[in-house]
This record gives sequence, structure tokens and C-alpha cells, in this order.
Amino acid sequence: MKTIHSIKSKYKSFIVLGLFIILLIFIVFANQISRQNLDFRDKASENKENELTFMTFNLRVSHPTQNKNYANYINGLADYIINNEIDIIGFQEFPFDRDGKPLNEFLIPKLEEKNYPMYVIVKKRKNLKIDGITLSNAIFSKYPILDHKNYIFDSPYGGEQHVIQAAKISPNSGNNIWVINHHPHPVPACNKDHDYFDQFKGVVKQYQDRNTFILGDYNFTKDRYCYPELSKLYTDACTQSSNKTCEVTVGDPSSGGYAIDYIFHNTNLQVIEVKTDYNQKISDHYPVIGRFSINSITTSPTNTITQSPTSSTKPTSSLNPTSSIKPTSSLNPTETSSPVPTVIGQTCGPIDTNSNFEVDITDFESFKNIYGKNCTDTIQIGGCGSKDSDGNGLIDIIDFQNFINLYKHGCD
Repeated sequence: MKTIHSIKSKYKSFIVLGLFIILLIFIVFANQISRQNLDFRDKASENKENELTFMTFNLRVSHPTQNKNYANYINGLADYIINNEIDIIGFQEFPFDRDGKPLNEFLIPKLEEKNYPMYVIVKKRKNLKIDGITLSNAIFSKYPILDHKNYIFDSPYGGEQHVIQAAKISPNSGNNIWVINHHPHPVPACNKDHDYFDQFKGVVKQYQDRNTFILGDYNFTKDRYCYPELSKLYTDACTQSSNKTCEVTVGDPSSGGYAIDYIFHNTNLQVIEVKTDYNQKISDHYPVIGRFSINSITTSPTNTITQSPTSSTKPTSSLNPTSSIKPTSSLNPTETSSPVPTVIGQTCGPIDTNSNFEVDITDFESFKNIYGKNCTDTIQIGGCGSKDSDGNGLIDIIDFQNFINLYKHGCD
């Protein structure tokens, strides 16, 4: 009489054989599938009239009242990026260690499952924690990131560091662009000493002779000194948009709202639209999306700003804080422009995708989607381990053998 154990073993053997056949079919047709996906993207690009779409978004996802269901939030954020065909994103207050992992290790697999890969740079911000969660700046890009820099300034107030990111990105237009991501502390962002703003201005001046976009939660409104000063160097894309929802990015858009999230640029690209999505209420900020036509991009920017734009939206007085905190010494920041440890490219991620401490059929879809691709892991993955079992940066047949072994015998 057959034992229950032998029946289960035979059942698992059939499952393993089936998985192997599925993977072989996937490998054989991988090139054809890739070509089909490329054709689909090319058609999508044609439909978008060669557009380049940016988003700046302060996530603030660690706020417990705004993020009760983290899993649903991640799925929703991935769908939001895909549905809006976002090409480049500047995230602020990006959780680096939610549930012990950086947010990108949850988000990136969700995007990859739907053939929407992203290159990523993440930089933690020292002393910036909310509810015990370290927050960071992050740049996401559908297009390759060719180079990057992190400019890091210590705060004279003894608080969080001032971190400014810059990434050199190569869109399909053939001309490279630079994307800067900025998020200063709200108190010294544009204070009377202009500490943080002078640091910021010193960085962005270095990129004036390149096609540059500046995304961020600037933490200053249009009536502050810093806005017209920056407008002498770069253009607020909102002022070029017929859609004026971008004039309110925080607060109630019907009364008392104001803008502190902007997309500045110095290019000759036509602004199709810049809008704030008031339907996204997962943060204390709304996402701001800017769509540009890349038909007119040139190798060097034509910055023809003639005046500093003004806003008809008046901020409330509470947005202009006067700090009683006094620095203990004069501000002499040390700028570090050399690359620091970052997260770049595709994340391998855990082989046990649903964290049930066993490798089963539900984990195969994620493994199949990354098979044959290069990837990296930025943190030590416990449990059943990484998809990249041998740590060579490529998901290959060795890793598939490891998948089968874990499926048959379980995780140690």
C-alpha cells in the first residue's frame, strides 16, 4: 500500500517536472516575448507622442493613519505608476526600512511582474526618522541611469542631513538629461540665513549647462525669497501648464491649499501638462505629474526665463515658520559629491515572495519573471534566501536548481 508520504513525494515530483517544462518554454520564447513587449512599448510611446513623464511625490507612507494596509498600498502605488506611464520619479520621505526592508524591495517586484522595470537610486538621510522608520530620497527611472551623485550637507541645527540627489539618465530621445531630487527640512529650507537654499542653489548651478529637471518637496512657497531666486536659474513647469491644479500640492485644494512640490527645468521641451492628483490621499502631499514632449530636445538647454512667475494661490501664514532654534556655529557645510552606497538597478529579492517560510508554487511566477536577468540585493535576505542563490548577480540555471531543491525539501 502506498504511504501518504510517497504519494506526496510523487505529487511534488510531478509539480517540479511541470515547473521545469514551464521554465524551458519561457526560456525558448524569451526573445520573442521581449520583442513583443518592445513593440508594445514602442506603440505606447507613439501614442504618447514621444512624451517624457515625471512625477514628484512625498510619500509619507510611515504615517499610521494614512497607511493601515501596507500590502494594498504597495500594489496600489505600482498600479498608479504603470497606469500613468510614469518614466522618472523623485520620491521624498521614501521608507528605507519598512518591515526590515527598503520600500523598493517591495515595489520593484510588483512593477517587474507587469513588465515595467525600473532603475533605482536610494539614499538614506541621517537622523530622518518617523515612527522609528528611516526615510530617504529615491530616484526611479524606466531608462538607464548612467551616472549619479549624492550631495550631502550636515545640518547646523544638529538634525537631519541635507541630501540632494542627481542622476544622469538616457531617455529614448538619444540626448541625456540630469534629474535632481531635493527635500530640505521645512524650517531651514528657506530661512532668513538661506543656509539650505544656498547649498541647494550651489548644486543646481553646476547643472545649468545641461538638460536638467529638478523634482522635490522644496518646503517653500512661491511668496518666499527662494522661489523667485530659483526662478532666475530654472523654470517652474507649472507656470507653463494650462492645467493649474499644480498650484496646490498640499492642503485642501478648495480652500487654503498651497504649493511646495515643484518640477523645475531649464530645457526647451514643450510642457504638455503639469497636474496635481487630488485623488491620491495616502500622504500629506499630493503627487505632481509633469508631461513633456521630447520632440524638441537639444543637446544643450535654452534657458530663456524673462521673469519670475508669481502665483495667485496665497499660502496660509502657518507655512512660514520662524524657528527659535539657533545654530551653535556658523554654517560651513562639507559637500560630498562622490557616489555613496546606493541601490541601482533591478533587485533580486527573496525567493520566498510571500514570506511563508517555504518555497511553493506561488513563488514561481516572480522567479520566472526575473530568470535570465541581472540583479542585485542591497540587504541580507533571511528565511529561504535570495533568488540569486550563488550571489553572482544573474538569475540562471543554478538558481533554478536551488528553487527546485527548496521546493522539494523546504527551507533550512
